[in-house]
Amino acid sequence: MKYISAVIGDPVSHSLSPRLHQAALREVGVSGESTALQVDRKSLKRFGELIDGFKFLSVTMPLKEIISEYCVGLTPTAKLINSVNSMKLTDVGWLGTSTDGDGFLDAVENCGFEVSHNTDVAIHGTGGSAKAIAEALLRKGCSSVTLFGRNEIAGSRIRSQLPGLSFNEQGEALFDLIVNTIPTSAGEGRGRRSIDDQYSPSCLAVDITYNPEFSPWLRDMNDRGCAIMNGKSMLVFQARRQFEWWFDCVIDPKVLFAAVSQ
Repeated sequence: MKYISAVIGDPVSHSLSPRLHQAALREVGVSGESTALQVDRKSLKRFGELIDGFKFLSVTMPLKEIISEYCVGLTPTAKLINSVNSMKLTDVGWLGTSTDGDGFLDAVENCGFEVSHNTDVAIHGTGGSAKAIAEALLRKGCSSVTLFGRNEIAGSRIRSQLPGLSFNEQGEALFDLIVNTIPTSAGEGRGRRSIDDQYSPSCLAVDITYNPEFSPWLRDMNDRGCAIMNGKSMLVFQARRQFEWWFDCVIDPKVLFAAVSQ
């Protein structure tokens, strides 16, 4: 069996990315298989050995912010946010980009939510996905984008990278879009965050995780009357963007949604 693409990270056993890759590879007529590779921070030191033979990589936590040192070049967005979720092997070495932010925008707009200059956004978390989503929303021209998190160092660093971003500044705004990027595995003992009470009547609450399909946080926001969306749509649309970058092609999202609905 010839593997040419993989998702790498820790954990990855639950990942639906190999299904997405398989469906897209068939769609574009490229032979080869996709798999999931368990790679943590320590084993990443053996990067060359681990990914020998692969041409395309999808990168997930906890590697997004440290994988760039194995890239010979980064796209402007990946360089700005220092986060990589997609890599491709070229004649000069591995190139890296981030499709998380634009994939997120595609996903929320696909579900009927309009992101505009009137949109006030709250994002829980300070990791690579939170940065990518914040950058895309700022680029879209949202009225305000605020990160909320316990890691003051990471939050301050992200704020310095992204002009216009606020960190842990609650204010009195009613948020139109609230995004949770904190994995369910981090525990639901975070309690009811007061920021979640500041939602507008038309608020969309998005949890970028998809396992479980509806996290306790997402169920709570649904009980409050918010529209909700889990991370499966973002997974599909960031993968669609990956394949556009990998193969310079356009994949029908219906093909990818069918793959993750099996």
